[in-house]
Amino acid sequence: GAGAGPGPRKALLLMAHYDSVPTGPGAADNGASVAAIMEALRAVKAGTPLQNDVIALFTDGEEAGLLGSDLFVSSHPWAKEAGLVLNFEYRGNSGPVLMFETSKGNGKLISALAQAVPHQVASSMLYEMYKVMPNDTDMSSFRRSGVPGMNFAAIESPVAYHLQIDSIDNLDQRTLQQQGDTMLTLTRHFGNGSLHDLKSSDSVYFELPGVGLVHYTVTAVMPLTLFIAAVLCAVAVMGIKAGAIRPGRILLAVPVFLVMAILLAIGCQLVWIGASMLHPEYAVLGDPYNSQWYLLAFVALVIGVYIAMKAGVARWFRPLELGFGALVLWQLLLVVTSFAMPGVSFMFGWPLLAMLA
Repeated sequence: GAGAGPGPRKALLLMAHYDSVPTGPGAADNGASVAAIMEALRAVKAGTPLQNDVIALFTDGEEAGLLGSDLFVSSHPWAKEAGLVLNFEYRGNSGPVLMFETSKGNGKLISALAQAVPHQVASSMLYEMYKVMPNDTDMSSFRRSGVPGMNFAAIESPVAYHLQIDSIDNLDQRTLQQQGDTMLTLTRHFGNGSLHDLKSSDSVYFELPGVGLVHYTVTAVMPLTLFIAAVLCAVAVMGIKAGAIRPGRILLAVPVFLVMAILLAIGCQLVWIGASMLHPEYAVLGDPYNSQWYLLAFVALVIGVYIAMKAGVARWFRPLELGFGALVLWQLLLVVTSFAMPGVSFMFGWPLLAMLA
């Protein structure tokens, strides 16, 4: 419910759905989030009163098509009071809680998140990818109505998603604890600040181990891309003058490296098809229980085959030339993402700058 907060302030809305699918008990998806909100409300009431109202919205019919959240937004008077929505979900039953989606114009939200929860796992790449996916959560109902918000979920062990093993016994208690800590911290932070005028320009953001949540405005993406391109050209000129690389071979190395990458991807896919033929049950699970071992095996396979490929083209390319071809390709990907998906650009820009250094 909504408390009697002072003045015409906007309310903070905490949201989770309490329904589950017929094929699973829904301990993680999404009973854990409901329990965490209940505990966060108890902790808030036991402490110093907040300046803003807090609305706890437990929706029904999320799995059937966002029925509860759509109905709340369209017909409940409290929907107009919401200045910020924090939605909590699960796509597995363990792992770190990710902030995977924000509303448009998220600069102020990301700054506040970095201040309140410095080591929150979040990435603008997740936000960009989620925008082009067909998935929806209750957050979608508020996003369509223009209410600012952030969406959180734990996604590891997706094999439990919507299945019988989504039980309390299989729920990682560490994940639940982190979700509750994050929820309580953000409730106190946003509960004592202004929830008016939260929209601004979008941010590029990512969590850097040991540093925290790095973030900067998307208006800095193009200048950064141009700077990295200038550094790439400068390093290339230095290499050419030193006789370590030949310009023509760099240009030829770009398509050669691209073909190698495509062949490696096709090879991994064929290996997975073979593994799926040996284990037909993988088609039902989607993500097998032992997926981490397959991922490690594919990493080792790619490294080994790539080394063999490099040895095969060594007669035409010096090692630095083939490496520089990869850097040029990375620069091209940086340029494309800077225009099409600025939130993904950090994946190419910062590693490229580190390699050039």
